[in-house]
Amino acid sequence: MQMLNNRRTLVFFTDTFPCGSGETFIENEISYLAGAFAQVYIVTNNMKDDVTRPIPTNVKVARYQYTATRDNKFRAITQYFTPILKAERQFCKQKGVALNRQVLATMLGTYAKMHETEALLQMLIKQEEIDLKNLYLYAYWMNDMAASIALFKKNHPQVKAFCRAHRWDIYMEKQPNGYLPFRQFIIKNLSCCYPISNDAVAYLNALTNNQYHNKLITARLGTINTNYQLSPEGNANELVLLSCSNVIERKRVGLIIEALVLLNNVRIKWIHIGGGTLYNEVKTLAEKKLSGNSHVSFEMNGPMDNKDIIAYYANNAVDLFINVSESEGVPVSIMEANSYGIPAIATNTGGVAEMIDSTNGFLLDVNCTPETIAHTIKQYANLSVQAKQQYKANAFNTWYTLYNAQKNYTAFVGGVINL
Repeated sequence: MQMLNNRRTLVFFTDTFPCGSGETFIENEISYLAGAFAQVYIVTNNMKDDVTRPIPTNVKVARYQYTATRDNKFRAITQYFTPILKAERQFCKQKGVALNRQVLATMLGTYAKMHETEALLQMLIKQEEIDLKNLYLYAYWMNDMAASIALFKKNHPQVKAFCRAHRWDIYMEKQPNGYLPFRQFIIKNLSCCYPISNDAVAYLNALTNNQYHNKLITARLGTINTNYQLSPEGNANELVLLSCSNVIERKRVGLIIEALVLLNNVRIKWIHIGGGTLYNEVKTLAEKKLSGNSHVSFEMNGPMDNKDIIAYYANNAVDLFINVSESEGVPVSIMEANSYGIPAIATNTGGVAEMIDSTNGFLLDVNCTPETIAHTIKQYANLSVQAKQQYKANAFNTWYTLYNAQKNYTAFVGGVINL
């Protein structure tokens, strides 16, 4: 559904999209945004990579380094006793966050960026002759840019401003010093905040003592499977297990290897897609632990473009997806697998329990052991053909109901233009 309006303008703050390779999930959303606004300006923090993703014709890209000038840093220090900073320090005390040097530096740095970004927006508005009554500001993350547009909204009430919230930008205890800046200020001053899971909404409501529950609305991400094609059937005598993630400490890909070592009576082909800082280390571990195992073969394919991952699911048999991260929001990788009828094993962290239950996959404790993972893989491998087909059907239905991009982004865009 096209919702063209010759007056609505969106300024959309991203970290890297459409440059480089990050934030691939925005690729599924951008066309819906472009269809609802006459003009979209993407402001990206990526200063070095080329524009690598296609964008609609009414979308322009501006690059902006999300750092504050020395003048604004000094200004933040001189405004230490202003109401906004005073309220933030009080919020920290209420939440048991120690006001040490690192926390204060983060707080003041964000405050400086807020004023820097306000100046940027003023310049863009003047240059492009944007009517404030038709201006919408969108921060993809609940980060410093969300705080910035919250400040702009506070100073210009006629503007509509909103953000998403995912994982790292929600759970304070996961951060150094247990601090993420200006949570209450952001939620209080934005028109709306859209966490991607019910778990995140509940967390932020608890964090802000349910003062802004009407502004916290779950808005799930989504993936595309236009033809509702399922992953093809494979060899009944071999289970194809696939993981897709960055190979970094939080993703614990090595834990999958430790589990596979224990499977000596099930034929497994394990495929990993994704690179990262620990890729070579984990690949070496796989070669050491699995190369002599006659029951397990493996491929570590490194990073792949998102379109190639989707094509892989469409053209290759995959029986089971696995993700054993210690921390997640709502993994888009599981959505993609489910959309092709691939059930998943995953750890119960963040909003994962909203995706997986006993009918469509296997939910593991976040502190699961290799033995538990191995047992779960074996449990699925030993199911009857009919039982596996039911898991696959349920996985697809979960995706279709909760994580279908067409449904989710149409609803999301419809909501934001009526803020």
